[in-house]
Amino acid sequence: MATDVEIVEPLRYGDFISLRSAGTVQGFMLAEGTFHGDVCLAATPLCFDQSLFQICGRRVYSAAQELAAFVKSHQSPEPSGGGEEFKEDEHEEEENSTKTVHEALTRSRDNEEMLNESLELRQFDSGQTVRFGDQVQLRHVNSGRYLTVSTSEVAEAESENIKVFLDTDGSNHSHVAFEP
Repeated sequence: MATDVEIVEPLRYGDFISLRSAGTVQGFMLAEGTFHGDVCLAATPLCFDQSLFQICGRRVYSAAQELAAFVKSHQSPEPSGGGEEFKEDEHEEEENSTKTVHEALTRSRDNEEMLNESLELRQFDSGQTVRFGDQVQLRHVNSGRYLTVSTSEVAEAESENIKVFLDTDGSNHSHVAFEP
């Protein structure tokens, strides 16, 4: 006697998914992505590709964050002061030191990016299964941007919710976990 048993394949890194709400407001999470990073909910997407996301492993952003903080802290306008010779030498030394630190942080960020990419390739190639509780990132297929939660903005349509958008590089706010 044959039974009709549906075999469900596990979710794997590299798989493509579409997110659909199952609450009172139903629809697909989608984004145009190329020109605008806004994410919205629509009953039916105009183009199904707008609602496709790829499961990616959790990326590391510590070096990128450190570089961004360094650049931001060194963008203040230079004070205009007297033209004393020792101040020029001091300024030149500080500028050389700043340049050296910037170059080191840039190399560190580039190494971190290569590490992220090699880890992602290994996960995709091995067909590694996503387990409940694993932190992953969702990359929008159309744009290559990462689904990210804003820590400082609220959603336009529903001001009681936080804003979700697509970010080019992703961040620590791009990590999600699937729970049963």
